[in-house]
Amino acid sequence: MVATRTEEPPSIKMVHCVPRNWVDPAPTEVKMLWSDSGNSGKPGSIWAVGHLQLLGAALGNEPPSHISWRLKRDRFTLADSDMLVPCATPPPPGEPQR
Repeated sequence: MVATRTEEPPSIKMVHCVPRNWVDPAPTEVKMLWSDSGNSGKPGSIWAVGHLQLLGAALGNEPPSHISWRLKRDRFTLADSDMLVPCATPPPPGEPQR
């Protein structure tokens, strides 16, 4: 999720995908930033997630139910063999690629 201070949509360059093996689960690293408890309307809350303080939202006042993640490191290089993404074996000739 990306939030902005204006009505203009954020740049697609604001979000980056990383391979799954670059991250570890971080389910307990959530902090409530705002809750509408006590106000009228549907209950909801906004949370800071992980050490990068990413934005999360939830219906109600419980932490977001999706798994949060944290980067395994602050810095990555091409020499990090443990960070390489396994390559998929190409399908035999004539079969569609998955």
